[in-house]
Amino acid sequence: IFTGLLVCPLNIFYRSTRYYFLRVMRNIVFSPFYK
Repeated sequence: IFTGLLVCPLNIFYRSTRYYFLRVMRNIVFSPFYK
């Protein structure tokens, strides 16, 4: 039970930060095309 509580928030945090990082990188890559 302790390991599940320890891994679950880290998994959610990792997933959200990975999604945010991919979105930021996509904005950086496509920013010259928007101008």
